[in-house]
Amino acid sequence: MHPHVERLTRVVPPPAGQRPRAWTEIEERLGGALPVDFKDLVDTYGGGVFDETIWILEPDCAEPGYDLLAVKEERAEVVARLWEIGPEPRPEQLETPGAGLLPFAYIEGTGAHLYWLTSGDVHPDDWTVLANAGRGPEWEHHPVSRVRFVLSVLTGEIRSGILGDLPADDHGFDPNAEVLRLTGRLPRPTEAGQGLPGARTALRPSRRPGHEQERNMNRPRVPARLLARRSTWSAPSADGADVAYPRTPGVSAVPLGDGTWLTHDEETVRRWTAP
Repeated sequence: MHPHVERLTRVVPPPAGQRPRAWTEIEERLGGALPVDFKDLVDTYGGGVFDETIWILEPDCAEPGYDLLAVKEERAEVVARLWEIGPEPRPEQLETPGAGLLPFAYIEGTGAHLYWLTSGDVHPDDWTVLANAGRGPEWEHHPVSRVRFVLSVLTGEIRSGILGDLPADDHGFDPNAEVLRLTGRLPRPTEAGQGLPGARTALRPSRRPGHEQERNMNRPRVPARLLARRSTWSAPSADGADVAYPRTPGVSAVPLGDGTWLTHDEETVRRWTAP
């Protein structure tokens, strides 16, 4: 196991039941080699989300929005179109001949992505990290490897204006299988030759100059049942003021005893009267 992955397992225990991937075949489809620390990370954790924030892409995910190869193609199209439309400057690190981007993580709920800064004359194990705000023109370069970056953000050794502050302790990891099961996004049975349902797209507001919308995959959000650190919900009362209510993990509708119910959908909370 890569030393950075081994250190990460001491900070965030990995889920049980992960299996090694067929990396030779995956790299052939991708068109190049991947860093060893990434392969060890996916073999140890699988795809999923750290601290409800850093969503790790994995090859052959049932949800295309979190599939490494699908997101690679999607982000290449989006970034190329942004720079074609302009006038957004490319980050200076990409001005080096042969430099490129390969996404490895999505930042939950923000449109931001984490990329490897790749180059044909740099070994994959030496690729560093570029973070992009997604809905704005900000880029950050972090001269560390991918797993070292994730570990250092979780522990507070690295600060990122794009990711914001994560919990100082009580870290967690939710695997894709559990998130997709709870959101009902596990793949439906398909007839022979049909394959999995394709990625859907949606328009999201963007602060990028030169255009008004950014296309992005319609990813499932982290289910509210997994947001275990939230102890209360906030919802408007009859007079319009926000009122905090105790949160019951795993329950999506709570009777308040006055003829109204409290419901939630990921981060949206509503108080309503039953018909």
